[in-house]
Amino acid sequence: PPSSSARSSRIKRIRASAVCHFTHESVATSFGIMSIKTIDAKSLLKPGQGLGGEIDGGYQSANGNGKGSAKIYGKWGKFDALLAYSGQTFNSIRLGGGERLSPNDGQSHSALLKLGYDINDRIRIDFGQQFYLDENYRSSVPQKGPSTYHCSTCQEQNVRQDESTLHLTTRNEQGEEDGRLTLYRTKMASKQVPNSMDSNGGSTVLETYGFDLQKSYFRNFGLFGRHKFTGGVNYYRDFYTYTTSGSNTPNAQQQVYGVYGQDEIKFRHHVTLSPSLRYDRYNTFPEHGKGLSNSSNGAILPKITLSWQPTREWMIYLSWGKAYNAPTPAQSDMDLTGNQWFANFVSNKNLKPESAKTYEGGFTYTKSALFSEHDRASVRATGFYEDVTNLIQEVAIGRFNGKYGKNRPIYQYQNVGHATRYGIELHSNYDIGNWGFDLSFSHIRVTNARTGAGLYSPPDKVAADMRYRFPNIGLTLMYSLMAVDAQNYDATIIRRRPGYMVHDILATWAPPRKPWRINFAVTNLFDKEYSMYKMASTNVDFPEVGRSFRFDLSYRF
Repeated sequence: PPSSSARSSRIKRIRASAVCHFTHESVATSFGIMSIKTIDAKSLLKPGQGLGGEIDGGYQSANGNGKGSAKIYGKWGKFDALLAYSGQTFNSIRLGGGERLSPNDGQSHSALLKLGYDINDRIRIDFGQQFYLDENYRSSVPQKGPSTYHCSTCQEQNVRQDESTLHLTTRNEQGEEDGRLTLYRTKMASKQVPNSMDSNGGSTVLETYGFDLQKSYFRNFGLFGRHKFTGGVNYYRDFYTYTTSGSNTPNAQQQVYGVYGQDEIKFRHHVTLSPSLRYDRYNTFPEHGKGLSNSSNGAILPKITLSWQPTREWMIYLSWGKAYNAPTPAQSDMDLTGNQWFANFVSNKNLKPESAKTYEGGFTYTKSALFSEHDRASVRATGFYEDVTNLIQEVAIGRFNGKYGKNRPIYQYQNVGHATRYGIELHSNYDIGNWGFDLSFSHIRVTNARTGAGLYSPPDKVAADMRYRFPNIGLTLMYSLMAVDAQNYDATIIRRRPGYMVHDILATWAPPRKPWRINFAVTNLFDKEYSMYKMASTNVDFPEVGRSFRFDLSYRF
């Protein structure tokens, strides 16, 4: 069972990193979990292949983005290795409606080394080292001009992230993974270079050390089901270091640890029961001399899930559990005041951890030959409801007049004593012959249960795809639509946004038995001018990327 507090911290780092060019990712939703696995040689090599590689390059017109990458990987007996590199350059962005965001100049580089060794058929050890560097020069507070959003303050910023991981994996006699030890260290540093237009400068560093140890046991008790019991412990410690000019945010450390156990019980008639229990605890240690005291809290988190597959086509599940999210030092201790900033932040030393009771249910339905001998349909629906105590929300608590205009926001992270959060997600797919259709819908609402005020929650969204395949030549054509409803119910009015629709067209050509592949796309086909709904509106609003032509060519050997 994943730790809620650990999950939020890890997702925060993942979103900040471009190293995910080298990862396989599963679907993540607001009420699900995120599973990310870094690619390795064994996942890329075909059966019987000993050495392989891939090179690709591409271009995107909206920001003059040129990119290239290369991978080489191989297996020699019990040893396998992978080396990968990706780099790109970019400049000013063409926004929806034709205006430009300038400057936006920079480059980024990322690299990955993976080494693996099969000690025997049941024990494997692997090591990974990732590196990412982003150097850019862009406007920290864009100001609207006659034909461009330009600099009122331009900032040179360098972001570097390094991550080291070590895995030890064991399998039982049936080949099922039954044990894993993970050790990891991540460091992400963001440095702002002082400039002539403003005295701002400094750096923010987040460094993490952690481990996760788990072991699974398989037992069959006949009428009492086939059991897979998994127990484990995880721990990580974050080190926050701030040197930003004018910021009073103290350096701090936070440790989070948990102990967990889960029993996955498979009964007859395709019924599975999965009870689990974990204990999470966090401790925060602000830097001495700032007048702050340590904070500590913990929670016992039970969860139970029941699933049933009455036929090959249907699967139904229900679950109940408790979730927990610890406040980070950046949320509780951020203190940035002064009229030279585009927004102010006020610390909240009394910020409490967030906890919730979660109810979730859903089903999947898959059927072949539904209307014809050559079709296949699937529907997946999920719904959840959460009763949340001390929900952590970023709230606009006031306004100030400063360098970047009047009525600039003052933000603070606060607890909402009692809130409700619910949502549904639907996805359907239908394939017939060479045609394919996908339709998805999501609806999420977060409300202050005591006042009825709308809190931060993304607007309703519909996504639809239609594609046609030419299998003889390996060509696929696709049209994609994303329709987002207006977000006009957030109590923080500055965050509200009108609705919008964005259209894309895409083509992929991968000729059969050929080692190369070509991708072409036109995104935001009608050059729609729109702004996305965001957690905080610290900057002057400006549109998202406008119409862009994209081209990629890859060659695999």
